[in-house]
Amino acid sequence: MRKSSNQYDDLLSSINHYKRFPAMRPFVGECYSSSQIKTLLIAESFYLPNECELHKDAGTWYSSDESGLAENEKPWVDCRGLIECDWFADGHFIYRELNRCLLESTGIGFEGLAFMNAFQRPSCKEGESFK
Repeated sequence: MRKSSNQYDDLLSSINHYKRFPAMRPFVGECYSSSQIKTLLIAESFYLPNECELHKDAGTWYSSDESGLAENEKPWVDCRGLIECDWFADGHFIYRELNRCLLESTGIGFEGLAFMNAFQRPSCKEGESFK
């Protein structure tokens, strides 16, 4: 099972956005610091359920914090939880496939890299690209 290291959490927590949205902190694999090659895998964006309103206006999102999300919405922006979960859902196929390719090409999967989303505000519509 993939587990995120907390080695960089003090540095990440000094970034204002991660102070307000700690669930969005990047996943940093347990073997990242000992990996000879440092790899940061950057995906596109998070999603929230369509009924969530907090992220639909940029000003509102960036002036808010994680407390504005309902408990059932927080897992949607939990970057580490996304990588640490079991990946059995159909929507996680991409992570299973990325991990397989990483293992095949480098011998080390997500445990040896860092992962985050480029956009730190979720896409305005569930399941769509951030535009």
